[in-house]
Amino acid sequence: MPFYTRSSGQIIEYLADATLEEKLQSVRKFLHKLKLLFKYREFRFGKLKASEVDYLLHLQRRFYSLKIRELEEECQVLSEHLEKSSFKALQDEHQRISERIFQKKLFLSHGNLEQPAFFADQYQTDYEKFTRYYPIVLSTNHSIRNSIPPNYLLDYIIIDEVSQVDLLSGVLALSCCKNLIIVGDLKQLPQIVDKSIKDTMVDWNIPQGYEYFKQSILSSFICLYPEDIPRVILKEHYRCHPQIIQFCNQKYYDGELIPFTDPDCCQVPLILYKTSRGNHMRAVTHGEGNGLYNQRELDVIKEEVLQNVNLASDDVGVATPYRKQVEKARAHLPDDIKNDTVHKFQGRENDVIIMSTVLNNTCNGKKGLRFVDDACLVNVAVSRAQKQFILVTDDELFQRHGHHVRELLRYIQYNTLDEHIIKSQVVSIFDLLYRNYSDKLKVLKSKLLYISKFQSENIMYTALKDILSEPKYMHYYVTSQILLRNIIKNTDLLDKREIDFINNRAFIDFVIYNRQDKKCVLTIEVDGFEYHENNPVQLKRDAVKQSILNKYGVPLLRLPTNGSNEMTKIRTKLDEIESF
Repeated sequence: MPFYTRSSGQIIEYLADATLEEKLQSVRKFLHKLKLLFKYREFRFGKLKASEVDYLLHLQRRFYSLKIRELEEECQVLSEHLEKSSFKALQDEHQRISERIFQKKLFLSHGNLEQPAFFADQYQTDYEKFTRYYPIVLSTNHSIRNSIPPNYLLDYIIIDEVSQVDLLSGVLALSCCKNLIIVGDLKQLPQIVDKSIKDTMVDWNIPQGYEYFKQSILSSFICLYPEDIPRVILKEHYRCHPQIIQFCNQKYYDGELIPFTDPDCCQVPLILYKTSRGNHMRAVTHGEGNGLYNQRELDVIKEEVLQNVNLASDDVGVATPYRKQVEKARAHLPDDIKNDTVHKFQGRENDVIIMSTVLNNTCNGKKGLRFVDDACLVNVAVSRAQKQFILVTDDELFQRHGHHVRELLRYIQYNTLDEHIIKSQVVSIFDLLYRNYSDKLKVLKSKLLYISKFQSENIMYTALKDILSEPKYMHYYVTSQILLRNIIKNTDLLDKREIDFINNRAFIDFVIYNRQDKKCVLTIEVDGFEYHENNPVQLKRDAVKQSILNKYGVPLLRLPTNGSNEMTKIRTKLDEIESF
């Protein structure tokens, strides 16, 4: 082995010379041989030329091997130095001394003050005295003017999360101070303003720095005074596990952040769940509470993520771009889970953050990319997690068409073990309605029976026949499209509206009977999204049908086509009926 392969620096220097010689070989061929001879002590020119490519590849591998070893040795030296210097003890001592200095300052300034007696209706009459006791006032931008006397100026106002402060509310705070400190991040989410009022306003040709609909207080100051305002980057990071914040650090902060969190606080800081194939996003466009949601992602969170033994804490938050998904999550997930939009999570944190991206790989899903695949939104969502970040998503969409979420996917897949990159096993028999579906459904697909013009009913009928062929349930049989009037013989318990409903050829999709006494034991309705959830009129009819069956104690199981685990739900319901 030549001497110049003993260190990574020597190898990289040789490779650089070889690359340069390749570009200038017609001019410097003789000079390069001299350099090989005297600088690298290499004189086997013919042999080197014959196997040049293999030799260079070998040197490249050798470089990485040596470089890794050198870095490991450097880390070891630094670790030993820190241990000998007792870095943790020095850090604790620094904190202890700082606290004592602060406490002494407080004692010197407040130790001899008499017990204060201030009341909400009169403290502003002697505000100078009030500030001697309470030199720091906590307030919102909207209420700060009402918290101090008229025409009074505070020495300093510090506005936090200033990227979310609009110009109007921010100006209220600015009018109350001599000096201003603003703390914010343009790489996090901006303020939300009501753009519907824009059309009602006169165009005054306002300079860009004062544009209400485009600027926050932070971006306005930077626009107006790009070089004149002193700036400090808060590099020390104390919230997230180092492996979590490193994504944001590399992607958005040019590696300037220095994590001070303990990497041992969580052994599995990154987990990825990929939902099963299919079009799981839905757009509610009629009735109240319009918006996008993805029931499959919520089912994955409930049935797989929250059951994962590697879940780092009970302090769990679910962050999603869409309000409708938040609404569904609050109804579907346990009460102790904190569900909110990513925008609402800004400024907050949880031990565990689960991000649900909602979109799927359809035309409508791609339309939402501009909103969801946003640098600020992704940055905020990831950096809310203290110990563990879990992404639940349709990776097919973002791998093909995304950017920021795609980079997040790649980062997680590179930085976590394969066992924490999970292909969800939560599927629905109605996934057969889509072009792409899980391989788990191929057996059911091969058995498909056709009894209806609606494919969803064919799928359900096949699934029911499959379940009722099991020995445990063979004493039941199923029929389809049964008149509700044939189940409810006596209408004494019904009001006029319900009687009219039952006499107007109302059907039940599927009815399961006992073979021996022909008694109805379970009714099943297949609820297509467009015809049911996205149809307020049909929802009212469904409520009437539910009310009628409840009055006569007839069990009804509703199975929406965007749900999951239908066969398990049917078996569970039949077992429940059996137990009674």
